[in-house]
Amino acid sequence: MKRLFRYLSAILILSVATTSCVKPDDDTSDNPILGEDQVKWVYSLSTLLGSEIVDKSMPAFDSENNGYYLVEIDATAGSATELNDAYVVALDKTGTLLWQTKIADTPESDLNESYLAYADDKIVVSTYSRIICLNAQSGTQNWSIYSPRTYWVNSMSVAQGKVFFVESSWPEKLVGFNLEDGSEICSISLNKNGEDIRGEATLISGSNVFVSVSDINNNNGWYSGLYIFDINSLNNVLEPSHAYTTPPDYYPASSCLISSAANTALFLAKYQGSENQPGCYLISVNANGNENWKAEVPEEVTQLFTDAQGNIYAQGSDYLLKFSPSGAKLYQTSIPFATYVDELEITESNVFYGVAGNPETGEELNLFATFSLSTGAELLRKTEYFPYAQMEGSSLAVNEENNSRLGKNASFASGKKVIDAEGNVISISSNNIYCLKDPNQKLMTGAWAKRNGNLGNTNAW
Repeated sequence: MKRLFRYLSAILILSVATTSCVKPDDDTSDNPILGEDQVKWVYSLSTLLGSEIVDKSMPAFDSENNGYYLVEIDATAGSATELNDAYVVALDKTGTLLWQTKIADTPESDLNESYLAYADDKIVVSTYSRIICLNAQSGTQNWSIYSPRTYWVNSMSVAQGKVFFVESSWPEKLVGFNLEDGSEICSISLNKNGEDIRGEATLISGSNVFVSVSDINNNNGWYSGLYIFDINSLNNVLEPSHAYTTPPDYYPASSCLISSAANTALFLAKYQGSENQPGCYLISVNANGNENWKAEVPEEVTQLFTDAQGNIYAQGSDYLLKFSPSGAKLYQTSIPFATYVDELEITESNVFYGVAGNPETGEELNLFATFSLSTGAELLRKTEYFPYAQMEGSSLAVNEENNSRLGKNASFASGKKVIDAEGNVISISSNNIYCLKDPNQKLMTGAWAKRNGNLGNTNAW
């Protein structure tokens, strides 16, 4: 019995000694210290669609946090048409597939800044030449409309049960449809008296639809401005009820939006002439076509956003500016290195960027940067938002695990990033949709923060 006891004791001691020699950092299981707990779920798009994604738009989310994704796959192999296929994929908040629908109208080459919007339990999809309305519950098609928009294809707005966009076949037209059944509201030419008017964006606010326009042949110069139509009295021969134009030689920049504080349009106008004029203006115009105020901003500014209080944020590759609703500049700060400007979102606590960079080397890094809304100062660039952090150790198991995580991180880093309805970070890569938990990034209620400014009225928030 004593011999048996000594034998068992030796085994126990050896077992303890062996266990103590295993380094904790050689453990390849999930470790919350290393950041793996940031990943809530991953959904494989390439497995679902049988091909890698070659293009994708920003997703939309409903009040239940179901996500709707417009993606394009390369379907040209062996095809005589050389057209790709576009799909809408619907996932619930846990990453479970609800439905998928192939868009009958395939893009000519890519999605051309096409996008989808969620509104009134419907999904409105903008492609190269059609607008398609799907049932958000089932993915079945409600209606489809031919919409030739070779240029400025991102001109669509969806709000108050209506859809407006600029049809780019000459002469360009403001076209409107009812969201419920696709019936036409209007088709109004933007060109009068031989002008060459080009429409850039449509914006719905109250009983008005604002159309951002420019004239590219006005006495050999540019001007830009707004046409304002009364939605309730639209018809095919109606002139704008109000209009606003800039001084000569100013042309519209890429962003235009409705202020969240009032029935007011905000847009950027850049100077293109030989005289010594300010390079770029941020202009506020009311529903009567009167200029409220204008403020000079750096030429690099391309995007506009507002928060729930109506403050305006003008963002470009090197700058972040804040203006009060009355046009007073509250701050102008430099961004150390260019970020992806189409992924800035106003959150409850800060400004969110999808990808930041190293200001010393100029190298793009797969980080998230946050900035203070009140001061514009950078708060943090967070590496812990990597979905799969690298592990320490040199064992074979750790090396294999790290190689796997490198591939996952590369796929994650290549994707568009957006915040969903619950504050999680969603990244759509060429292969997967990643959902990273981050309760501190909840979108600010009432903020006009998503897509490219003018698209913020197309989602559930």
